[in-house]
Amino acid sequence: MDEKFKNGFLTPFGLIPVGKDFEKDYINFDRFMSHYFSNWNFIGSMFDWDGLPESLDERFMEYYLISNGSAAVVNPHDINPDFPDEIIVIRGGRDGDPKNYGLGDTYNGTNDNSDIGAIEGEVNKIMIVGYNNQSMTPDLDAWFYANTLKEIEKSILFNVRFARLAPILKASNGIKKEALEQLLNNIDDGNMVNIITANIVDEMLKDDSTNTYEPIHLTNVDDIKNLQYLIKAYEDLLRIFHTKYGQAENGTGKLAQQSVDEINGSASASFVLALDKLKQRQKWARAINARFNLQISVKFSPAWELEYQRYINRADPDEVIEGSEDESEHESELESEEEAKEGEEE
Repeated sequence: MDEKFKNGFLTPFGLIPVGKDFEKDYINFDRFMSHYFSNWNFIGSMFDWDGLPESLDERFMEYYLISNGSAAVVNPHDINPDFPDEIIVIRGGRDGDPKNYGLGDTYNGTNDNSDIGAIEGEVNKIMIVGYNNQSMTPDLDAWFYANTLKEIEKSILFNVRFARLAPILKASNGIKKEALEQLLNNIDDGNMVNIITANIVDEMLKDDSTNTYEPIHLTNVDDIKNLQYLIKAYEDLLRIFHTKYGQAENGTGKLAQQSVDEINGSASASFVLALDKLKQRQKWARAINARFNLQISVKFSPAWELEYQRYINRADPDEVIEGSEDESEHESELESEEEAKEGEEE
């Protein structure tokens, strides 16, 4: 393994140290970060920004909000005439004197530009601050779900390894060992007919010809059930994460005690978090436009917009039509009764 990683792993969040078992840490970290960035990419694809100037990078606007909980749009030239005269986005935090609700009146942050460094300015005048959500916090779910997915995946890997390993055969001498190896290689190559001497066969059939290891048989219902439940748990966790952020999803696995209706019935999404995130970004876009005379807008990306339309129109169209017809018939009955009463009075 590369010596430069011996002190830890350099990530966008800094250096993550490793323990004594470097190889194990490296594999676990690699697996974890794979899930983490997959989760981050999922959340980061939720919105489309339009009307941004070239110096405002949509990718980093989302990255700063998701990973930091807040970001600010600023023209560094307004702070120091020696700084570039362009609108950029930075990440940081509220600073200065606490005002209403304990929030500082300035924002201090950076976009890692070494020519500018950390800059600070007054909120709503120099720094136009936006938030990721109502609680002004990062999307920590991407981190936590990645850790649990990593652990489930490791358990699946252990089961697969025990399914792949074969019983260990013993041979009493080198000649018989070579004969056994040749036989197994022929079988592995798909040879339909394999001939071997009788004494080799007798040795393979001895009770003590294998060690105590017993592999998992993937065609055995009792052996495979744990792997099946682990895969189902993996899919369910992903589905919970995705539906939490507005993407309805069905699992691909069906357990014996589940009906098809139960599986299909789980395909629902919650837009509470997604709509809150959209609201905060639209509020930020309006403030940026007012400060810098721009025409920035933000909306759900196509995948989320499609799911949102399904969400708001999730009622069965037939039920809506039937309900409308019933209501019309009820109104007609009331009108007929009123006309009858008017006729009696006359």
